[in-house]
Amino acid sequence: MDTPTGAVFSSPSPSFSTGSLAPFVDLSLTTDRPFAELVDARLGLADLIAQLSEGEGVPWRAGQEREGAPVQKKEGVYVEGEYSEYLRMCLDSGASAVIWSSEDEYLCDFIVEESPDIGVIVADGHRLQVAKIGSVNSSSKTVTVVADGFFPDPAGNKPVTCAPHLKRILLTKGIKKGTRLGGVNSLRDSDGILSYFNKDNSAGLQDVVRFPGGIYCAFEDSRACEILLRSATDSDLRSIRRTEE
Repeated sequence: MDTPTGAVFSSPSPSFSTGSLAPFVDLSLTTDRPFAELVDARLGLADLIAQLSEGEGVPWRAGQEREGAPVQKKEGVYVEGEYSEYLRMCLDSGASAVIWSSEDEYLCDFIVEESPDIGVIVADGHRLQVAKIGSVNSSSKTVTVVADGFFPDPAGNKPVTCAPHLKRILLTKGIKKGTRLGGVNSLRDSDGILSYFNKDNSAGLQDVVRFPGGIYCAFEDSRACEILLRSATDSDLRSIRRTEE
């Protein structure tokens, strides 16, 4: 296998069957073409599979079909009468980038690069093409994604909704819709988002992320290390813009 300049690899390579990738990756869209840069998602996907495995295998996820089960409805919440879709992202130290499905392009308010020469390694010998590199919440006027967090306070946490800026999302063909990996180092270095899996932080909190400005968001599922983002509603936009006035 070629090793291009700028490649990012994790080692050692995890061992799991390509069949276990089925809920997350469409292997029919893999390619063997060379890329200027390769990003290794094998550890991140292996961790995601392990975290979400329950007994007989990977559990059914929202929006995906499973033999003998009906199609699950999208998960979401109504905010002042307007529906907001939940957008789950798995935080993982094994993922070296923020990798979302190319079907999430509609969430991006800015395209950083239209045709990047970047591939994502999802299993030995299997690569996926990064369709575009996108950015979410580049401006308070173009917010598409929000998080419900809180300011920690001994007298009681103060709830707040924020719009984290994700500057470099690899929108990847073949990553199935609803699968989102957030590499903790990438989120820290690019976006200033800190992930705490234990209480080694000034707030003494674990299983949380800290967004710039000191807003925390608890993992929705500690075992899967998932946070819940959601699609922004009109009331979210009004609230966020008021905080900037």
